[in-house]
Amino acid sequence: MRLHKAGPFQLRRFWAFFYGTGTACVKRILAQLPKMSALPDNTAPADAAEPLKKKRRETVSKPRAPARPYRRLDGAVLESRLKELNKKLAVMRSKVVLLEDRLEGHDNEATLREAETA
Repeated sequence: MRLHKAGPFQLRRFWAFFYGTGTACVKRILAQLPKMSALPDNTAPADAAEPLKKKRRETVSKPRAPARPYRRLDGAVLESRLKELNKKLAVMRSKVVLLEDRLEGHDNEATLREAETA
C-alpha cells in the first residue's frame, strides 16, 4: 500500500492492521486520528495571510566604499581618456550654445508671427 497518496480510509486500515485487528484496538486508533472535515479550517489568525517581514539587522555596518571601475587602467590610458572626454565635453557645450541661439531665433520668429496675426 502506498501511504504517500493514501486517503483517511487507507490510513485507518493501515493503523488497524499494524496495531492489531481487534475491535477495541481499532476504536482506540480511530479515536486518536484527527477528525477529517470537508470544511476549511478557519481557526488560523487573520495575520497569517500577510507575508512575514524580515527583521532588520540590529548591528549597523559601516557604509560600502564607492565603486572604482577604472582602478586597473594604466595611468597613460587613463590620462588619454580624460583628455578625450574633456575635449568631447567642450564640443558638446559649444553645440548647446549654438542650439540655444538657434532656438532663440525661432522663438523670436514665432512671437513676431503671433503679433502680426493679432
